[in-house]
Amino acid sequence: MRWLVLTDGISPFELGGMQKHSYNLVRQLVLHGESVVLVHCLTGNKPLPSEVDVRKGLGLESQGTLEVISLRFPSQGHLPGHYIKESYAYSASTYQKLKNRIHEFDVIFAQGFSAWKWIELKSRGAKLPPIVNHFHGLEMFQKAFGWKSKLQQWMLKGVTRWNIAHADATISLGGRINDLLAKQGIPARQILTLSSGIDESWFTEIPVERDNKIKMLFVGRFERRKGLKELIKAYKSLSKQRNDIQLSIAGPIPDHLKDKQSGIVYFGSINDEEQMKRIMDEHHVLVAPSISEGMPTVILEGMARGMAIVCADVGANQIMVDRENGWLMPDVTISGLTKVLEEVQTASPELIRKMGRVSNQRVKNNWGWMQVGENHIATIQEWLKNR
Repeated sequence: MRWLVLTDGISPFELGGMQKHSYNLVRQLVLHGESVVLVHCLTGNKPLPSEVDVRKGLGLESQGTLEVISLRFPSQGHLPGHYIKESYAYSASTYQKLKNRIHEFDVIFAQGFSAWKWIELKSRGAKLPPIVNHFHGLEMFQKAFGWKSKLQQWMLKGVTRWNIAHADATISLGGRINDLLAKQGIPARQILTLSSGIDESWFTEIPVERDNKIKMLFVGRFERRKGLKELIKAYKSLSKQRNDIQLSIAGPIPDHLKDKQSGIVYFGSINDEEQMKRIMDEHHVLVAPSISEGMPTVILEGMARGMAIVCADVGANQIMVDRENGWLMPDVTISGLTKVLEEVQTASPELIRKMGRVSNQRVKNNWGWMQVGENHIATIQEWLKNR
C-alpha cells in the first residue's frame, strides 16, 4: 500500500509525544514493506536535515520504499491564535509540495492539523485519496486547569471539530477518546480505534526486584495539566507517622518551584533512555496524575519496566490500567490523590510486585510497536476495502 504520512515533526528532530508516534509509525510501515512518503517539519531556525540524516535518525538507511520531504513549520508571531494560523499554513505548504502527485497514494495519514488544507479541498469536491487524521488525546475537549488553558482549548475546539468531522476517518486511541469523538458527533463508521505503542527495547524479561521501601516516581514537565501541584500537596499531607514511602520527580522543574522541605527527590531532566530505565527500575510505582491525556508513553514505559501505575481515568488510560496493575482514579483532586497514596503506602511489597508483573506482561502482549504497526496496516487496509 502507498502511504502519504503528513506529520507535525518527527523524533529525534522535534520533541513530543506526537513526534515520537510519527517516528515509530513510519519505521513500522517501512519495515513491514509499505511504501511511504514522509512529510515532516522543523520549528524555529533549525537547519533542515538531509534525507540521509532523516533515514539515519529513523534507522532506515537502506530501505527503498521510503521518501522524505522536509519542510519548515511557519512562524506567524506570538499573538493569540498564532498556532492555528501556522498549522493551516503548514498544511497548505504540504499540499503545494505534493499536489501533482496525488494519484500516487492509496491513503493519507495525517497527524494533528497537517492535512487541514487537503480536507478543506476535498470537502469542496477535489478528488483526493482517503484522509485519516489523528489528534491523539483531543486534549482541547478534556478538563483544564486555569483560565489560560481554557482559553487555548476554546480557540482549538472549533477548528479541531471541523477537521475530524470532514476527514474520511479519525483515529481514536481508545478508552475515553471514543467517548469524546462521539460527543463531537463523529459517527462510529468514521472512528478507527488504534492504540499507541512502545519500542520493544523497553521490555524487561523479568521485572526487576526492588527494595521493600516503596518509591514512587513522577515523570514530566511542570505543566499545569500534569497534576504535579496536586501530587506534591497530597504527598505532603500523608501521615508523618510513616516514613516508608518516597516520591521522586524526573523532569525540568524550575528550582524556585521545588519543595525542598518535603523529602522529595528531584532528578532533573532525563534525556537518555537508558538512564530513565535505570531510574524506573529503582522505583515501584509510576504516578501520572494528568487531568487530560491521550495514551501516555510514560505509562507504557513504566509498565514495561514492571511498575504499578497511579493515574486518572482520562484519555486511553483505562485500557492500560485497572485494579490488577494499579490505581485508576475517577478525577484528580488533592483529597483523591491523598487517599490513593495512602493505599500505596499501606500496600504490601508482594502486592506492588504483583501489580508490576501484570503491567509488564500486559504491555508485552498488546503495545510493542511491531504489533501496533501491524494493527495500523491491517485496520486501515480493511477500512479502505469496506469504504
